[in-house]
Amino acid sequence: MRIEMIEQYFRDKMKEDTYMADLLDWPAFIKAALIFLAAFATYFITRSPGLDEFDSVQFAMGVREFNIWEHQPHPPGYPLFIFLGWIGVKVFGASPELSLHFVSALGGALFIAAWFLIIRLQFTERLGWWVATCLAITPAVWMTATKVLTDSLAAGFLSMELFAGLCFVHRGGRSALLVTSLFGAAAAGARPQLIGVVFVILLLSLRQRAATVKMSPNAAKQNSSFNPRSMIEKRAQTEGAGRPSLIDSTGCLWARSGSIFGTGALIAGCLAWLLPMWYLQARLRPDVPAWLVYPNLVYGQWRWRLDKPHTFLGAGDWSPHYLATRVAQHTLGWFGIGFGFLQSFTVLAIGALIVVFGFAAYLFSHQEPADRKFWRFHAPWAIMHFAIIFVCLAASQRYYLVIFPLLLIALTRGFLRVRPPWNSIALALPALLLYVTLPAAIQNHREESPSMRLVRYLEKLYPPSQRGNVALLFVYARRHVEWYAPEFKTFRDVPPPRDLPEILKNATAVYTDDAKLLLPTGWQRVPLAAFQRSIIIHTKHHFLSLFLIERHS
Repeated sequence: MRIEMIEQYFRDKMKEDTYMADLLDWPAFIKAALIFLAAFATYFITRSPGLDEFDSVQFAMGVREFNIWEHQPHPPGYPLFIFLGWIGVKVFGASPELSLHFVSALGGALFIAAWFLIIRLQFTERLGWWVATCLAITPAVWMTATKVLTDSLAAGFLSMELFAGLCFVHRGGRSALLVTSLFGAAAAGARPQLIGVVFVILLLSLRQRAATVKMSPNAAKQNSSFNPRSMIEKRAQTEGAGRPSLIDSTGCLWARSGSIFGTGALIAGCLAWLLPMWYLQARLRPDVPAWLVYPNLVYGQWRWRLDKPHTFLGAGDWSPHYLATRVAQHTLGWFGIGFGFLQSFTVLAIGALIVVFGFAAYLFSHQEPADRKFWRFHAPWAIMHFAIIFVCLAASQRYYLVIFPLLLIALTRGFLRVRPPWNSIALALPALLLYVTLPAAIQNHREESPSMRLVRYLEKLYPPSQRGNVALLFVYARRHVEWYAPEFKTFRDVPPPRDLPEILKNATAVYTDDAKLLLPTGWQRVPLAAFQRSIIIHTKHHFLSLFLIERHS
């Protein structure tokens, strides 16, 4: 009886493998390519008019001169993002801004196309189209892909690693395993903070493939004489004797060799971007031992966050209020900023109802096998990704791009399980996302960031010949001044109050963008102008003030 049950399992498994093979055909990739082209064109055409934030300017500076010591860009370096931007400048003659915008839009489009393939493989093509459409118009995804930031490119590569890993789980083959490792290395090269996540994804793929091989009727080589019944009988004979079965031995052997190959390919891929970056930075600082160059750079960036509670969890007081606030900023921010529900009170109320309804319908309904398989593969890496951001980074939604597909899948699956006509509520989610995203996308494309507008304001006040005597004690817009108006005098680190009178004695005017900057006794800040735009477009520095400093003895 047991043999017949296992034989039935084998027959079902053969049908599933055949179905998966049908899903991985050329028409699927053609559809994904069309999604990619549509998303890329949309993001690139609606890109922001310049460099939006502090980090964006550092990336552009890194294309012009790759110097991590001077935070061009800041550690850990983002070498693949900088390299692709450099290719656009050297080969096609584009400006650093345009080249990096192109790369960012490319990453956003790859992100959307990859998740269409993932959902089509694990669920249905209809759900793949639905979630891909919602993902493309999600404010956090659109706003990130239209700016010079590494997150969309890293999310695109990481999502392709997920898709390649799933292909490897279902069909095997060293080519699929190699592609999984290389996309993982590319994701880490675009954003080195993802190194732990890409290794988890690879290990998940290897582990689940090994489990499939142990019981799969397709474990044998093609064109070989394969008899599932004889394998089952041999397993039944050996199990009682305490010896490993033929199938278990095959699975373990294959898992060992696959693990070595996949891990080796991932490490080699990471070394392909790490070693050149290490060498270039070592040449800039011959006084530092070569083997200490990159560790010193990374440690310096890590040390910077140790006393900042909004960034590093360990720097907080761990009070209930602090922990609750941090959890709310990181998780509720997915909906308030990521989905754009904070646009207005009306949008917030409608969005909250949609989200609660969708999640409740999904959590309290019967879970299908496809759902269990999906979360078994995606939950571990998602938890690790969340933990890294929650502990070490601020609550910026661009860090969470790869979490949004998981939220959309849960919501959409929940809506579709509700009986008609209530399941039509599923239409409300993309409608609300589009309602929030379209105005934000138009403003993002037409209006410069507050930092850039602040610089333009000062440019109108002072012609280039007079800017050398104007001192800017800037904290938030310093990099924008160095990029767009380098004639002004800026300071990488604002001098202490006791030194300012001597340093600025010959300055014709002094300005600051920091309302809390410490000043010498008698000096005062006079508000001149304020620059802002929607928090949905970009949270960081969405509001800036410019102050004239009046100096009195």
